[in-house]
Amino acid sequence: MKVVIKQITKFFIIGVSAVLVDFIIYYMMSDLMGINTDVSKAFGFMIGTVYTYFLNKRWTWKYTERSNKGMVLKFGVVYAVSF
Repeated sequence: MKVVIKQITKFFIIGVSAVLVDFIIYYMMSDLMGINTDVSKAFGFMIGTVYTYFLNKRWTWKYTERSNKGMVLKFGVVYAVSF
């Protein structure tokens, strides 16, 4: 049970920090660089998604294999639907 709580905590921390990464990218692109807000939001979301994938893979689930196309595809589908 402790392992699950630890993973949920890590997942939450990464999720919150990914929202911050998304916001920072969005703010920099839209307000500082004058790029269209829709493009800025999409780009921020994509960067946040990549950030989340790699941090959760390594830190939360301690997955060490270099590539797993099935995992990447599933993760991509979940985030594409949420976008």
